[in-house]
Amino acid sequence: IGDLYQSKKLREQVKELLIKNGFVSNFEIVLLNKQKQPVYCLINSKLQNDKIVGMLLDISDKKEADLKLKQSERRFQLASRATKEVIWERDLKTNKIWRSENYSKIFGWGLDEIGYIDDQTKNKMHPDDIERITESIYKFNKGTDELWEDEYRLLKKDGTYAWVLNKAYKLKNEKGEAIRIVG
Repeated sequence: IGDLYQSKKLREQVKELLIKNGFVSNFEIVLLNKQKQPVYCLINSKLQNDKIVGMLLDISDKKEADLKLKQSERRFQLASRATKEVIWERDLKTNKIWRSENYSKIFGWGLDEIGYIDDQTKNKMHPDDIERITESIYKFNKGTDELWEDEYRLLKKDGTYAWVLNKAYKLKNEKGEAIRIVG
C-alpha cells in the first residue's frame, strides 16, 4: 500500500501514529488508484502481532459533494453581494429569520442588533404599515399561494425609513405544509 499514497509525508504520519498509539482512527488520507487519480479515504488501522490490520473507507464522493457545496455557497455569497439586495429565510417552525449581510449595509443595523425572530422585524416597521403587512403575511402563511409581494417602510439605524419591496417564496414539505419562506 506504500506506493499508493499520494504523499510520502502522509504515509509517514500514518506510520508514526501506528507506532506511537498502536492504532489510527478516522484518519483522512489520499491514495492513488491505478490511473494515478486521487482517492480520498478514511483509514482505521491497528498494530496486531507485528502486522497492520485495518480498513479503508472511500470518501471521495463525500469530498466531491463537500467541494460542490462550498462552491455553491461561494457563488451565493458573491451573487448576494452583487445584487445589493437583502436575501432572507424564515423557518416557520422556529420563526427564526436569517438575513444576508446586505441587510446591515442597507439599513445600518448589525445582524446582532435586529435579532432573528419575526417580532423584532415588526419593531423596525413604520407604524402605518404594521397592521396591513402583518395581515398580508398572515394570509400568505395560511393560504395556498406560493408567492407573496408587498411594499412597506423599514426603519434604518440613522432614524430614516427606507421603502422596501419584499418578495417571498413559500417552500413546502412532502405533505404540502409550508416549512420555510425565502425572499
